[in-house]
Amino acid sequence: MEKILNFLKSKYFLLFALAILNLLVAFYFLKLSPWSSDSETYLKAMQYLRGANLEQIPYNRLLTTPFMLYSSILASWFTGSFYGGILAVNLIFYFLIIYVFYKLVLEIYQNQTTAVLSSILLLSNYSMYNYGVTYNADLGGWFFFVLGSFFAVKYFEKTRATVLAALLPASLAFLAWPALTQRIAFIIVPWLALISGFGLSKIKNNYIIGTILIAYALINYSITTFLIKIINLPF
Repeated sequence: MEKILNFLKSKYFLLFALAILNLLVAFYFLKLSPWSSDSETYLKAMQYLRGANLEQIPYNRLLTTPFMLYSSILASWFTGSFYGGILAVNLIFYFLIIYVFYKLVLEIYQNQTTAVLSSILLLSNYSMYNYGVTYNADLGGWFFFVLGSFFAVKYFEKTRATVLAALLPASLAFLAWPALTQRIAFIIVPWLALISGFGLSKIKNNYIIGTILIAYALINYSITTFLIKIINLPF
């Protein structure tokens, strides 16, 4: 009981509550769809792994995303469908990314306020629910990118120059990984959230901070497909 109370008082409860609210707004009020043009290829890959005879075998998914496929098949036993399985796995990664990113920012700045504000900026970013909590495998790769960055920062000498040098190889490796789409957004968004959260933490007026965060969320909710095409360059 004491552990539950401590969790309810922690920063993690606040972040997870905001993350759930964010998903509710995105999928129930804005009616965003988790389906994309790539979703069918993941479905066919899971069907093939379960013994289905297909005219065209999606080797690109089988070779580049085996962990996501098998974990989604396992989750489908509980959800009742392959699409439900991959969505359940992505929901887990969604909360894990928020947790690890909070730890990453805290490790760099040693300041809880900065870590919380940066995490709020990350979780409310359009890419988290438009590219992440979907019938695709992108979010798993994004999680391991953030996790790798956290370990790079934590176990290298903690000077600012070394921190930046440690994150750069992870970013380049992530960019080169052919299994992931939306690579530009997935690399840039954590960096911008980290830096912007640090800037927000220097504002002394909580009302101004709250106004900025609300405006930021509203802007992300209203982002159009046209703007997304501009942001995500074709390379």
